[in-house]
Amino acid sequence: MTLSTPQGAAVKARSAFPTASLLAAALLAAGLLTACTETPVSTPVIEVDADVALADQPIVIRVSDLAPSEEVEIAAEAVDYLEETWRSQATFVADDTGVVDLTRDAPIAGSYEGVDGMGLFWSINMVDNPDEESFFRLPYPEVARDYEVRLIVSTRGGSAERVLRRGWLAEGVTHRHLDVGTDGVTGDLYMPPDADGANPAGVLLIGGSEGGHGPKFAAALLASRGYPALAVSYFALPGLPDQLRDIPLEYFAKAAELLPGPVHVIGYSRGSEPAQLLPALYPDLVRSAVLYVPTDQIYASYPDVTGNAWTYKGSPQLEIPYERIDVPVLALTGAMDVLWPSAEAVRSIERQTGGRAFVYERAGHAMSGLPYIPAATTVTHPVSGQVLLFGGTRAGDAAARHQAWHEVLAFLESAQA
Repeated sequence: MTLSTPQGAAVKARSAFPTASLLAAALLAAGLLTACTETPVSTPVIEVDADVALADQPIVIRVSDLAPSEEVEIAAEAVDYLEETWRSQATFVADDTGVVDLTRDAPIAGSYEGVDGMGLFWSINMVDNPDEESFFRLPYPEVARDYEVRLIVSTRGGSAERVLRRGWLAEGVTHRHLDVGTDGVTGDLYMPPDADGANPAGVLLIGGSEGGHGPKFAAALLASRGYPALAVSYFALPGLPDQLRDIPLEYFAKAAELLPGPVHVIGYSRGSEPAQLLPALYPDLVRSAVLYVPTDQIYASYPDVTGNAWTYKGSPQLEIPYERIDVPVLALTGAMDVLWPSAEAVRSIERQTGGRAFVYERAGHAMSGLPYIPAATTVTHPVSGQVLLFGGTRAGDAAARHQAWHEVLAFLESAQA
């Protein structure tokens, strides 16, 4: 106690009151100090098993030095290529040892539910529009080899931050943009460090009706795992057709020939059509086929649906000759895909090829992406401008992306022989 009195008065005042320790003891005995005997505050410590990792690698996140049963908010923030800030958050209760482990503990509130060690990563939304579940706008791998995710932990006693880096290109992976005018095809080629030595077979990735640059991020990650990978572009770019119309299958064969072969082909949505036609028409060129949210039939041109999508030797290709497909096939989709009947198609493909099939509950068309990246269940199509419903739930898509990616990696490895 400090009194604004002369020194003698201050001494006299101190002698008139019990010492602080005696006062506290008296109040405790009387049960009057409950407000001062709460669980002590703490400064949290963020523990991770990897500050830098590939974007498809899960991270173990723990927060320690908490008080037992203390509530703690853990948030994740990232900035997209338009410099929009995205954020997720969840509230947890520490265990008896003062620890929260995201691989073990479910949040009591927040942007995701249930035990999910990577829930903070796929559940982020734009800060300025938090109710819109959207795709996180990532810069292309050749523009930025990785991106930051900032972890922010807040408790009554303080806060802590830690920056993680999520990468696309492992050390030594190279990128080259191909142009149809000089290379015969347009696309993005990613090569692992030992590209001139003994390598696994290459992977040709074919995107869907969105056109444009193709599945670059998956190609970059596959190259980071040792596979020469080419994300081929086939319309809606300079030098290429404006629409998905009369695309010659010879174009994809030429792209495959740029890779060590026979190649694995991965087709997404409409890209699943050429991914199935290639092994039927070029059996010596293709080693295996992976089909995300596929169809088992040939659809018309897009967005103008009055023409044909694919040609071979100048003739339209109107059906998939399953009797001629003699390579391992893996087909994956979501049970709640409402864009088209891909779940029925996956079962049909399984029957007709003898391949493997996975249909994930609560997932929709957007399950055809990479794990731990935010997705959307409704999109505006970049070519047609239509608003498309993908179906499923964001959590279902996230779970399916995680499981499907591991199935794809295991399938590619098994199909190497």
